[in-house]
Amino acid sequence: MIGIQQEAKDRLRKQLITKLEINLDPNFDESNLKQMGLDFSSKLIENEEYQHQIKFRLWDTLGQQRFRKITDDFIKGALSVLFVFDSRSRESFNQIKNWAEDMPTLRSDGRRVALVRYH
Repeated sequence: MIGIQQEAKDRLRKQLITKLEINLDPNFDESNLKQMGLDFSSKLIENEEYQHQIKFRLWDTLGQQRFRKITDDFIKGALSVLFVFDSRSRESFNQIKNWAEDMPTLRSDGRRVALVRYH
């Protein structure tokens, strides 16, 4: 998830974690990721009908300018990217364009990109 409006991304992240029943590993130390400007959750979803597993990993870039290079590196391995903005903040919407222009990896490898309005 990319965007400057941390409050909206936090609410969306918590909602996704709850809906997908994501259990965070109690031994996983998130403090190092937060120092790098990242927040992380993951879930292995098994679909018995199709005998398929989906690795759902939710990385939140915490929206800080100084971490844009790191953000681009993490996007290289992503199949999809969510740009999240708060519908009550015009600035958060305007910043999405800046983020997208600063990340050349967004336009490669058939990656899916979605714009998410959250309030």
